[in-house]
Amino acid sequence: MLSARNVLITVEKEFLETVRNRWLQGFVLVFLILSFTVAAIAHWRTDSFDFDTVHRIHVSLLNLCLLLIPLMALLLGSQNVVAERADGFFELMCTYPVSGFQLMFGKFLGAWAALGTGLLVGVGVTGLSLALFTQSIGAGVFLALLVTSTGLAGAFLAVGMVISSRSRSRGSALVTALVVWLLAVAVYDMVLVQAIVAWQGHVHPLAFRAALFANPVDVVRVLLTHWLGLGIDVGTNTGMLEVVTTPSTASLVVALVLWSVLPMLVCRYKLHSSARG
Repeated sequence: MLSARNVLITVEKEFLETVRNRWLQGFVLVFLILSFTVAAIAHWRTDSFDFDTVHRIHVSLLNLCLLLIPLMALLLGSQNVVAERADGFFELMCTYPVSGFQLMFGKFLGAWAALGTGLLVGVGVTGLSLALFTQSIGAGVFLALLVTSTGLAGAFLAVGMVISSRSRSRGSALVTALVVWLLAVAVYDMVLVQAIVAWQGHVHPLAFRAALFANPVDVVRVLLTHWLGLGIDVGTNTGMLEVVTTPSTASLVVALVLWSVLPMLVCRYKLHSSARG
């Protein structure tokens, strides 16, 4: 059974440590630089902030989030447990009246809150800055981007913690995280699109939805496409989606939540198996 007090203590500790993490600080800085660069290039091409320019900024920011957030979450998550095991801190904490899963759950929530804070700074500062130049930048767009980006961060953070709990060294955890990131943001969509093309679009809607839900990057991409009407510029398979199937918003939200919950259940099983062993 979860002890709220033990979990909250772990959440506070993990949040403070993650906020001070140079990777997270660097991520926020890089995100801000790239966001302003994207906006500046879009403005430079048209010399105005008209509807088309704002649309391109929205799409570019979404693609930027889909690229950077999984990487940052996987890097933080993959080092979360294995680093403390190498230092002996994880085993030391397990000697206290707190279960391994309570420790893992608290670490997940604390790191997720820190990631959410970083995203709030990155997306919020970008949105406020753009709002100074144009009234076409709606607060709802950046709120939707912030919420879904935080959900995406939670999903990949949980996957990263599974990697960390099963890795024997920091190096192997880091390499595995990078491979998972590359597969999720690049390879998966290319394989999916090629499969649809090979079958000439004759794909059963349930099979395509299952393939879509199997990647949280695609879940967030399509979710924001539905909410914001960004069209097919946000990814390789979104155009295919409009032809093959259209998942409901509720199913996409549920899929994103499950991508945070199920990996933590895997962590719990792994810890219980280790305890029995």
